[in-house]
Amino acid sequence: MRYLFTSILSIILVSVSHAQTNVIDGHEYVDMGLPSGTLWATCNIGAESSTDFGDYFAWGETEPKEEYTDKNYKFFEGYKEVPGVGYYLLCTNIGEDICGTEYDAARVKWGGRWRLPTFEEVGELVRLCWNKWEEVDGIWGRRFHYGANENTLFLPAAGYAATYQGTTYRNQNWKGYCWTGTLHRAEGDPDDLIMKAKDIDYDSGSVGRRSSMRTIGLPIRPVINLKETGIDDIEYKQTIRMAYHNGSIELSSIANCDHIDILNIYGQKVLSSSVTAKNIDVPQFSKGIYICTLTKKGKSIYTQKIIIK
Repeated sequence: MRYLFTSILSIILVSVSHAQTNVIDGHEYVDMGLPSGTLWATCNIGAESSTDFGDYFAWGETEPKEEYTDKNYKFFEGYKEVPGVGYYLLCTNIGEDICGTEYDAARVKWGGRWRLPTFEEVGELVRLCWNKWEEVDGIWGRRFHYGANENTLFLPAAGYAATYQGTTYRNQNWKGYCWTGTLHRAEGDPDDLIMKAKDIDYDSGSVGRRSSMRTIGLPIRPVINLKETGIDDIEYKQTIRMAYHNGSIELSSIANCDHIDILNIYGQKVLSSSVTAKNIDVPQFSKGIYICTLTKKGKSIYTQKIIIK
């Protein structure tokens, strides 16, 4: 009986493992069912598992280093004085978006179609996914979960790598970062003030999209999107907007959608209905957060978080 139970348990574990991960271009990914179709790698570059921190890269560099300083940054050009204010770092402009380019460590190290995530793809994790701070095998990090999909993404709190007076600090296991391929520009900044790039930033209290100095080392969690290769073309533009008002969800247009699915905060489907009018009655919905997904002929075209107060 014990042998039978063990065998059944082994089959279940193997089945779950295969359901959660697959391999593309030599590396495992997890499909969380995100609206964009983005597939996230299960580990950072240089890591062997989801809890390994992996390697650290300055933005636009494709090899890890022992030290991360301004002056050993490949694209360092000097400093510029701002009278009465101080100095800021001058860096070579290698592009507003380096995803998939020669400056993308994910593309260079992993090859194939793997690349850095964009700022928008990181935003999809932040805006649409439920996430929680948890410990796995002694490593803290954020686990992301989308809708009713059982597959999850774990990002370890790998910290960063920055060198000061000969010592490289990493601050691991309490703060997490991962690069995107998007350059940071603030409104009103001078054209040559491009010393930062966008990242995802998370700890025990929050997760968000922010920016860091390009010269420091951050981990990279590669992504892949088969829609970019022509395998799964996007047919409809995501131009619809939704809002909740007096017991109904109001759509700005129904021209490009024919069905709606709504999930509650627990990932349970609470409504699945054809779309025939701009107003969808949901009088039974209680206060809380809901994820609404519109589809057209089975293709997801727009997903939005709705809060009922």
